[in-house]
Amino acid sequence: MWLDYAVPMSLLQRTVNFVFKRTMERMVYRWIFAETNQFRAELGLGPHTHMADLGTATPVLVFASFTLEVSREMPPACLVLGPLLPMGVDEAVDARDHAALWAWVEAHEQVALVTLGSVLALDRQDAVHLTEALLARNLHVLWLLSNSTLQYTFPFMQPRGVRFETGYVPLFRLLGHPHVTMAVHHGSPLLLYEALWQAKPSLCIPFLPEQNYMARRAEEAGVAVRLDRRAADGLAPHTLQLALDRLLALQGSSSGGGRSSSGSMSTSSGGAGDQMKKTSSALSRLSRALRSEHGLQRALDHIHTALEHDAPAAHLLEPHTLHALSWTAQHGLDVLAVVAVLAGTGLLALLFLLCLPVRLYLAMAYDADKDKID
Repeated sequence: MWLDYAVPMSLLQRTVNFVFKRTMERMVYRWIFAETNQFRAELGLGPHTHMADLGTATPVLVFASFTLEVSREMPPACLVLGPLLPMGVDEAVDARDHAALWAWVEAHEQVALVTLGSVLALDRQDAVHLTEALLARNLHVLWLLSNSTLQYTFPFMQPRGVRFETGYVPLFRLLGHPHVTMAVHHGSPLLLYEALWQAKPSLCIPFLPEQNYMARRAEEAGVAVRLDRRAADGLAPHTLQLALDRLLALQGSSSGGGRSSSGSMSTSSGGAGDQMKKTSSALSRLSRALRSEHGLQRALDHIHTALEHDAPAAHLLEPHTLHALSWTAQHGLDVLAVVAVLAGTGLLALLFLLCLPVRLYLAMAYDADKDKID
């Protein structure tokens, strides 16, 4: 099919695809593939310049899960395997290199793990409000951040009950520790998958559109609470208190109880209790679903197969779903009709604009001649 894509698309999607591929694709994807092409050059491979290049290459392993994300039909060479978990670490070396960190976690029963990345940071006031809200719930705070973020956010204070870590830490293993009751992060797919794998609820504060999308999906699934930091009261103390009330309900339902600001266990009854059971069930269900995908093992199997046979999986590259398209769609006639109508309309509009000054000039000349005759 000369439209290049066999995945079912609407007429509008196929029209946009047709126009984009013949106007801006090479320029846009040269920028998108810049890092990939750098690696390919080091391996002596030719550059990718079109999106279709991915469809003619070996299969693309996608470490995502439709358990949380919206299910969609993927290009034939893209294999959705699930999250690349669990992360393999040498536990003996980890325990030796981070002995003080593990001792601190063991010494505190309720720990909130905060990691908001090393590129973007909260405003200083928002970071202080977040820390104070967590401490007010009798939670100890383990904050993972870069040196520059630490100096910017907490330049003159070391809050009691807070531990800052600026180097590498075994995040995935920390989330699995029974004393770590929740994760506070920006909603990136990897962090969400790691928290869900360990059946820990998340308080998500997104910075980027992808993070906001994943945080919203997790919130709709009943395993996270999402805050909009750009809203007028996004990270105000009362907003954080309400969010932590909801999040501690998730944590309490999954681990046997959360602590309120007075140190007593959170209790609920009636409809609230039913909601907590529902949330606990959602955390457990999603955790089991992610584990059952065996993303790491499936990735290793595909890589082993590719190395063993040294050839792309040809059956993944065959055009598919063509039988579901009409004859006109298979040959792109409907797209050509739309493009022709748009081009014709644009041409007529251009001719009208070009003729408008001529009409104005003739009208003015006619009026001048009429005045002379009068």
